[in-house]
Amino acid sequence: GKLNLQRDPSRSALFDVLVVLQNQGQLNNLKSEELRDLEMGPYEFSNATAQFDISFTFIESEGLSLIVSYNTDIYEEYLIERMF
Repeated sequence: GKLNLQRDPSRSALFDVLVVLQNQGQLNNLKSEELRDLEMGPYEFSNATAQFDISFTFIESEGLSLIVSYNTDIYEEYLIERMF
């Protein structure tokens, strides 16, 4: 186009910000017979790669938790902390 913009393959072509709401209560709506022999437990992991410039994942269970992932080439930790 006339703007002569270069595509950056390290960034999402569609959007830069992602907001997700996970309602854990919805998991309880699954039929129990489908999960009869399934055992689950917590799994701790660390992800050092952000898929988007910034993403907010809200997790609703007994309260509301928030996980923020961000591109450290664009945002500094100080700015992220100031948002909240």
